[in-house]
This record gives sequence, C-alpha cells and structure tokens, in this order.
Amino acid sequence: MMRQIDLRIDVAEPVVLGGPLGKRRFIAITGGSASGAVEGKILPGGADWQTVRPDGTVEIDAQYVLETGDSGRVELRSMGLRRQGADRFSSVFFATTDAPSLAWLNDHLFLADGQKSAGTVVLTLRPI
Repeated sequence: MMRQIDLRIDVAEPVVLGGPLGKRRFIAITGGSASGAVEGKILPGGADWQTVRPDGTVEIDAQYVLETGDSGRVELRSMGLRRQGADRFSSVFFATTDAPSLAWLNDHLFLADGQKSAGTVVLTLRPI
C-alpha cells in the first residue's frame, strides 16, 4: 500500500474578479513543500482559480509543479469544493510526470483533505 503525500502550499492574497457564474478568484502559488511518499519543493508560478457560487460554495481548480530533486518534476492538478468561510475542504488530485521513479503517480487519483489558513494551504493526499 502506498503512503500518503503531505503538501504545504504557500499562496498569495487572492485577486478578485467578476464572472457570470459567480465571483472569481485567482490565487498565485508562491512555493511550498512535499513530504511522505514524494518529497520535494513546490515551484512558484502555479495558481488556484476559484469560482464562488451564489450559495457560497467555492469551486477549486489548482495547477502547479512539484520538483523532486534528481527524480524530476510532477505536474499536480486538483479540483474540489469548499464551503465559503470553511477552513477544511476535500479535493481530487491528478499527477503527471515523466520521471521513471515516480511513474506510479500517473496511474492513480488522490483524495486530498485540506486546511487553509492565511498564506498557506496544507493537504494530505491519499491514493484512491
């Protein structure tokens, strides 16, 4: 059985935009780290595009890159839902890499339990 992956993601203040389906937020990913079954650092430059629906539900769509030292780079993409104002949430993760030692990531989906605070999101990813 594969172990979990723990992510700590550093984020900037949201940039708020309008939109026909609700308020949109762009949140830049500025760095972070991974530990557990995969270790490395999250590169700056990713983003979380969020839509806040009229009922307060937040649609999460994040994409960023994890660098794992000599093993290579992993593209991470997550989609999920969070109640506006809630600190905890869940999302589904996809991972893509050409690093041979991490090829198992390409064949799995991960369920993430997350918690946000000012400037940081902490996620625990478990393969499903």
